[in-house]
Amino acid sequence: MKLFVFSSLRALRKYYEKKLQIDSLVEPAMSVAEFMQKLVFSPHFQATHYECLLLMKKACEQTKNLEQSLKIPSNFFAFLKNNAYLFSFFKELSLEKKDINSLKFHDAYTQYDEHLQILEELFKNYLALLKEQNLYDDISLPLDYEINSDFLKNYDEIIFDFQGFLNAFEVELLLKVKGILPLKMQFNCTKFNKDFLNTLSFLQGLSLKENHTYLFDLNQKIILKEECFFKESKISYKSFHLRSLQAAFVFEKINSFLKAGISAKDIVVITPDENFVDILRLYDKNNVLNYASGESIKNTLFYHRLKSLYESAKDDEFEYEENEEFYERCSLNKHLCNLHFFPSSIDFVEFKKFFDENISFEFFENFIFNLLEDSDEELKNYIHQELIFIKELVKTHELSFVQILELFFMQIDGVKLSSVGGGEVTVMGLLESRGLRYDGVIIVDFNDEFIPKRVSSELFLNNEIRKKAGLITHTQRENLQRHYYCTLIAKAKLVGISYVENEEKIKSRFLNELEFPLYEDKTYSNNAYVKYFQTYPCTFNLEPIVSIKAKHDYFQSDLSFSRFHLLVHYGLDYYYKYVLRLKEPKTLDDTLRANELGSFIHKALELYYTQKSKNHFDYEIFMQVVKSIKQYRVDALNLALIQTIFKEFQTLENEHFKQGYVVEKCEFNPPRKEFITENGVKIHAIGFLDRVDNNGNERLIIDYKSGKADEKSYQLAFYKFLLENQNTLLNTKACFYDLKNIKIIHENAKSKSVQELKDLLNELAKEPLEKEFFNQKNDNTYSPYTMLYKKEFKL
Repeated sequence: MKLFVFSSLRALRKYYEKKLQIDSLVEPAMSVAEFMQKLVFSPHFQATHYECLLLMKKACEQTKNLEQSLKIPSNFFAFLKNNAYLFSFFKELSLEKKDINSLKFHDAYTQYDEHLQILEELFKNYLALLKEQNLYDDISLPLDYEINSDFLKNYDEIIFDFQGFLNAFEVELLLKVKGILPLKMQFNCTKFNKDFLNTLSFLQGLSLKENHTYLFDLNQKIILKEECFFKESKISYKSFHLRSLQAAFVFEKINSFLKAGISAKDIVVITPDENFVDILRLYDKNNVLNYASGESIKNTLFYHRLKSLYESAKDDEFEYEENEEFYERCSLNKHLCNLHFFPSSIDFVEFKKFFDENISFEFFENFIFNLLEDSDEELKNYIHQELIFIKELVKTHELSFVQILELFFMQIDGVKLSSVGGGEVTVMGLLESRGLRYDGVIIVDFNDEFIPKRVSSELFLNNEIRKKAGLITHTQRENLQRHYYCTLIAKAKLVGISYVENEEKIKSRFLNELEFPLYEDKTYSNNAYVKYFQTYPCTFNLEPIVSIKAKHDYFQSDLSFSRFHLLVHYGLDYYYKYVLRLKEPKTLDDTLRANELGSFIHKALELYYTQKSKNHFDYEIFMQVVKSIKQYRVDALNLALIQTIFKEFQTLENEHFKQGYVVEKCEFNPPRKEFITENGVKIHAIGFLDRVDNNGNERLIIDYKSGKADEKSYQLAFYKFLLENQNTLLNTKACFYDLKNIKIIHENAKSKSVQELKDLLNELAKEPLEKEFFNQKNDNTYSPYTMLYKKEFKL
């Protein structure tokens, strides 16, 4: 009886699907992982993930200079978050049958000599602790194992489907297997993996051809079958400016492949970046796709509830309030929104109280169970398994609630739940496609950032040492990805490739390395793909709006300077704000933003000059006032900025007070000013003045500027105009207080006068009721209305 061994579970399922269509009696098959697990056994007990962590932590404590030289933290919680580097490094060395001494030999410049010496000590300590506990794991198994001959006796021969790389331990095992029973190996050869194949001892001396599939007999050392898998594939590519349009490309290609006679089950969609699956889910209205990767736990209500509570409690500046009307505010707090949108039976105030406290497992378990209400059974079962790990952890370590939550997130963030339902077209990642053949292949995101995926630099070794020591290099890892793409494309009949190309993204250079005839897909335009998803007919007019005609009375309501400023310089913004009365979008962050810094400073100065002193500025007292204001949330960066500004401000302000000035009023509304134009139109002007000082001879209107001060604007003239009825202009002056550059900008030749303001109001009053609104200036970059009239959309 033959045993077939496949590289992936999906390849295994494909094998059974195909064979069962012919005969119900199918020769057995299993995945490589299952095969290796049954093939070898250890005289010791297998360590749990939890036990491995504890023993590695103990080994770290026994190893000298580990924290100082390698920055591996000794704190248990910090260690848990960083242990993956150690496990992956030691596991790679073990699987490749390398010891750390051999790495030292290849480190010609002794760059890593001290590091490697410490790691060698740590490795020995960890192995000793495993042995002491009569345990083994993936690191120690290749060093101490036995072949399970009884398992092999069940079969007459083994057909091993080899895709990708074989590490030294796997090669060692296969050579031992062939000494017990016949072993044959299937593999593909391309220009991207040919060099690696030639390094395998049992393949040396063979003349392998690129783009061929081989069946090789390891016992007789002969090629039993050699077949070219290169098809005359029709491969098209299409570029898009907007990433989500590739979803339309996917469904268009599925449609065209089906029309070409390819069945749905023989079509695959490859997503180099898993996040693109979320975009496909949004547009898969007809349930055409099934998702091999499953559904991320992050899309569940349970996860959102947990994350909302955690992030809200972790933000020390967030103050919870029970207010159902909070969404009526202009600025919305994102934590309050999340707690509102993902409600649970958890009392947030109570939750926050225990956030930094050490808790019992029973407390944590009850908390999680409350969040799991309304969840499906699969999720509940998985979370119950994770709670077992937490229970063991809490037994031996005193951890706070927040630490347990951090650890819990580490454990569940990558979890995938079953994707129920779906059509016959499969969506999968590149690795899941190993060893599979599809007639129709669609690959999205064929961009340089994703294909091939870059491997992050190793923590302990550079690429050169890895190469000399015989460890897999970054180039080899990337070539393996190229190999997978190459075989998948070469075996297909029809291939559609899409990528994003704009100011920020470029296509993968690998596209030019493919030795296949490619042609650009010009069948449909980008606009056509936009319309693909439209339920109702719709046309796009993306020509910017230059002007709009509308009937409007400027002076029907009170005239403020901000409204006047838009009217004079930015007519289109005026139209949307005051004619159509469109509200500005709400923000999901109530922390102090750049455009609110000025408002906060105004409030602080008002409180200081009304409560502390009217003719002297003291920096220390002012900062006490700043810290006492609770209605704004000031972060550390803005607080540091305020400190820098007002240390300098103190000197300039007290120089000003030495001229006899006293603060008369702060943040006040003068009485409404009535002005009758030459043609009899009544204008009622209103305003809000930051401050008025008085030295007995003159009054000085002060307008604080935390941003740019425009000396040519009508602002100072408008404020003087408001006070015109209260006293003559001869003894009233105005200035900008430039807080950015710490200087006072008095009126000068560039400044507009009150008379110029009146003249302009007279002109505006003469305009007909139907007016044309247009922008006299084009520098209103931060206006919330520019998207409406500039139409700066990317397609």
